[in-house]
Amino acid sequence: MKDYTKEEMIQIYKNRRTKLADYLKKNEIGACVFIDSEEHRDPNIAYYTNQPSDAVLIIFSDAYTVLIAWDENLAKQNACYDRLVPYSRYKNNKLEATKALLNVCYIHGENAKVELPPYLTYPTYLKFIDCLANYDCRCKEDGAHKFAVECRQIKDEYEIACTKEAARIGDLIIDEIEELLKQDKIKTESDVALLIEKKLRESVNNSEAEKSASGAGDDERKTNLGAVYGNAETENMLRNPQSGRKKSAPHPFLGKVGKLLRDGIIDNNPVLVQLLGMCSTLATTTSVKNALGMGVATSAVLICSNIMISLLRRLIPKEVRIAAYVVIISGFVTAVELLMKAYLPDLYNSLGIFIPLIVVNCIILARAESFASKNRVLPSLIDAIGMGLGYTMALLLLASVREILGAGTFCGYPVFGEGYSPAVIFILPAGAFLTLGFILAVVQKLRNSADDRARLRRLSDIGGKTGGAEQ
Repeated sequence: MKDYTKEEMIQIYKNRRTKLADYLKKNEIGACVFIDSEEHRDPNIAYYTNQPSDAVLIIFSDAYTVLIAWDENLAKQNACYDRLVPYSRYKNNKLEATKALLNVCYIHGENAKVELPPYLTYPTYLKFIDCLANYDCRCKEDGAHKFAVECRQIKDEYEIACTKEAARIGDLIIDEIEELLKQDKIKTESDVALLIEKKLRESVNNSEAEKSASGAGDDERKTNLGAVYGNAETENMLRNPQSGRKKSAPHPFLGKVGKLLRDGIIDNNPVLVQLLGMCSTLATTTSVKNALGMGVATSAVLICSNIMISLLRRLIPKEVRIAAYVVIISGFVTAVELLMKAYLPDLYNSLGIFIPLIVVNCIILARAESFASKNRVLPSLIDAIGMGLGYTMALLLLASVREILGAGTFCGYPVFGEGYSPAVIFILPAGAFLTLGFILAVVQKLRNSADDRARLRRLSDIGGKTGGAEQ
């Protein structure tokens, strides 16, 4: 693939804008406005300027281009334009920004006709009409914006070359991902994303190192995929990602059993991460004994129902699977309820209605639908054990805080002595929500920190190579 200099890239984008300017002249339109925001993404801005997103673009009939960018630094680094204005200058208001730039640069338009994007909502269009009262605003489905779409459909030489190069690199990465999947070295979508990011970063670093060694200056920086990936060493790394990587000792949870248990207890805890089963969680955690009883009862039903549904997964018709799951779950709930009523009457009376309500506990139904109905008996059993332990541990954590602070006891035994004045709110419904909120905040903070550390560890070799290239 040909290497394009910065000047050549500027000319490519200028030629594209010239085509649009010719259309504007032919149809007697002074300027055309493109808007890219969270409300609507417009690929025309990237097509005409190379600005990825979040910007307002005004192209006048003489091809003069004004880019109003949210990220000014990104625009200065990548975009091609005649004039750059930061969004913040107009308090991030696209109407005011468009009005100001049209007033300043009106000399570049042959007349006062301005074509607005056809994807504007009607209320927004009316706001533009009021704001641009001095201009003849148009909003047409078959106007300049449709012409821009048609231009994008016809690929120029640069786009075709980039597409071919991207396809070639994509094939290499896909082959590597398939090989790692066969070797069971990739477990999740995050692993795939990290592998792709690692390979791309390695390729960029190697490309920059090669250009630095050959004495290429920054002002002649190449901006195409060929410069980044077109070398034999990079292809070899894409095909052999394990080369040069230090092999670390296997993690204790890398096994399938450990992964399922960890998923239920920590990574995908039904209460603290998925926020399932909130009704029973908040209602039965006034004491540790109630929480333990509810956790064990729910876990027993979850284990039995997972096993049964896994055994019957090929026999249950898809059309009635949810009803069948509910029938199976209700049968085990009835058995657990009768056993508790016979052997643990005090706990049964304390939990009350929440024992039969286990039938509609979304944790059990969710595991039946998402896991047990798609896996064999042993994995389904392990999944149920992990989710049951995670649910029980979450209930015990919440109940321990509420009982200690709200009653001054733990499992019925005094903790602070006779002089302690309990904060009764913690054993009331409001206290359940407050306690759960604080625990969820702490858990989320720990999860974010753990994710950041894991990401840094898995990309540490990339940082090392980057530092070596810079040196």
